Amino acid sequence: MANKQTVFKAHLDVADLNHHRYEHKDVTVALLPKEDLEHFLLKLIGFCLLPLEMASWSKNNDNPMHPDLSLKGDFERYLLWIDVGFPSQKRLDRAVQQSDQVIVITPKNSIWLKDNERFFKRKNIKVLPIEAEFLQQLSNDITQRLDWSVVVDQNKLTIANSHGFYETSFKEDVAINY
Repeated sequence: MANKQTVFKAHLDVADLNHHRYEHKDVTVALLPKEDLEHFLLKLIGFCLLPLEMASWSKNNDNPMHPDLSLKGDFERYLLWIDVGFPSQKRLDRAVQQSDQVIVITPKNSIWLKDNERFFKRKNIKVLPIEAEFLQQLSNDITQRLDWSVVVDQNKLTIANSHGFYETSFKEDVAINY
């Protein structure tokens, strides 16, 4: 069980103009003991990119049997498997076998990303790189009560809260289909 310093109450208002999806949700999420803040923020961003009522948030990021985030289909097969950070190739191989679509959300310009580029293409894994500066700005202003207004429009992600306004761009060919 997470201690009080790692529990976050989040109010998320999401406008995904790409999918004509407008939702809000209050969630309680925890920064897991073995998880760093960057991994947690990438998971929270990924959660906002999915239909909030259908999305599943993994309670244990050490289990290779479950994705960090997912949309489940019939017969226990995943429609969408999302891992964040720097997952191993073995974990991603398992994801490809168990899911219709695999996406990795990771910091942009990392050595890991460059080292695995060919693997992603060969396995048909989409990568959604997030600017390190964007993640740093969010982590500098994080509080235990998050009130995010999130807008996804074409290849831009905008998050606004009481501390500021943050924006990052995606590659145009990375679209999350669900």
